[in-house]
Amino acid sequence: MNHILKSLFYNTLFISSLFFLTSTSVLAQQQERIKIIFGTRVHPSDDGKGCEGDKGICLIVTTKDLRIQGTDLGEAQVEEIDGHIRLSIQRDPDPVMDHENTFYLYSDKPLPPDVAMAFGYREITLKKGEYRIDKSDNPLGTIKIDANFEF
Repeated sequence: MNHILKSLFYNTLFISSLFFLTSTSVLAQQQERIKIIFGTRVHPSDDGKGCEGDKGICLIVTTKDLRIQGTDLGEAQVEEIDGHIRLSIQRDPDPVMDHENTFYLYSDKPLPPDVAMAFGYREITLKKGEYRIDKSDNPLGTIKIDANFEF
């Protein structure tokens, strides 16, 4: 009986370890690939090839959907934190100046479906508003945006 319990314990430990390692690996892969490309200004430009205006988002695509040419496109890592979406800007050809501390969304912006699905939602929509640009941990800026999440 003691041998059976020991065997059962080790089998359970082994299966739990495999599950943990697999889920950690999948989560790490998801976190690496959850990036978006965004127009770094809030209004589409007249020529339709980019964005202009105040600092904000005028378009959102994932790298696999990127067919838009333009020099004012940025890249951000996306995370869900406490019912918000946090954009951590990784590349921005037109970074915010020291006096700029507001990031604008003049209309609600849905995230691409593959980004929403990577977080386990059917749809995630960033809410329109004015958001503070935090440069304390990231010199390019981190923005915490209110969002609607739908399963």
